[in-house]
Amino acid sequence: MREVKSKRTSYIKALVLFAVLIMVYILYYQINRSGVFSDFTALFDADFESYRNLAQFDDDQKKEITEELAGFWQFSKGDPSVDPVSKIERLELIDNGIVWHMIHWTINLPSGKQVELAHGRHAYFEPFSYNPDESAKYSEAWVIRQLFILDNDTCYGESQVLELWEFDIFSDTLIFNNRIYTHYDGELKDFFPEDQLLDVINRIDLNTCRRGASLSQLAKRAVLENMSGFGWKSQKEAIANLIDLFYKPAVIDEMVRDNNFSSVPDSISYTLTIAFDGSVENVRNNRTSTAARRFNDALIKEINSWVFTESQDEGTVQYLLELRLR
Repeated sequence: MREVKSKRTSYIKALVLFAVLIMVYILYYQINRSGVFSDFTALFDADFESYRNLAQFDDDQKKEITEELAGFWQFSKGDPSVDPVSKIERLELIDNGIVWHMIHWTINLPSGKQVELAHGRHAYFEPFSYNPDESAKYSEAWVIRQLFILDNDTCYGESQVLELWEFDIFSDTLIFNNRIYTHYDGELKDFFPEDQLLDVINRIDLNTCRRGASLSQLAKRAVLENMSGFGWKSQKEAIANLIDLFYKPAVIDEMVRDNNFSSVPDSISYTLTIAFDGSVENVRNNRTSTAARRFNDALIKEINSWVFTESQDEGTVQYLLELRLR
């Protein structure tokens, strides 16, 4: 009896296993035919295509690249005296891998108030790989120390942070993390627009910033604190202007160049639901493509934290946000 029972148990297990295999095959066939499996594959491919087939640099190549990149580089966009958001960046790359990176933003609010923001970083980078089909070079970077300044409020950001940096160089042009820099030809004593950052970046008596501090977050804070000074006529006009003048250059443009997102869509189409108090109730992505899913998810989460002016009629507003990102 024991032998018969054992054979029967083995037979039942074999039938169950066979049934499971049939179900897996049917499921695979159905999702492959319906396109869901293809969409998942496209999501994976789109987000990681840039980092496939990377080749490693040897020690001699690393030294050659750091020497090639060494120098004083600058980026600027906008006029600090009139534009809503203007940016100046100065980047010193030393041939031993040491980096000094100073960023200065000027925000001109509709109320007439001007807000100054600054971010200083002391870092070290080491080239590690490249794609043979592209000219871009990827580097590991360690942000040793960094600090932020909002007007006279200074604090330390996270230290010992590991980042991925992307470099490309063409004659007198350096592309650093999707931003175009040119050689600095002025006086070295005037190189850093916020030279006091160099004096305080290694002090130990500063407060620690809130976790996740960035210039984008500080810019949002400045806009929020001065929201009452905006004099636009309608809620939709206020939403459009706040996005176009402040949220896009201060937040979205910075996300687009962030190497944490290996894939960024060419454009976006979202429907925002804004409550009467100016808070964002909901953000709907109007496109069903799974390409750049990580970026879209992060941007939708970010937009949900935005604040707009209060509605006069205390009703919700539907706003269509369509932007070309690249």
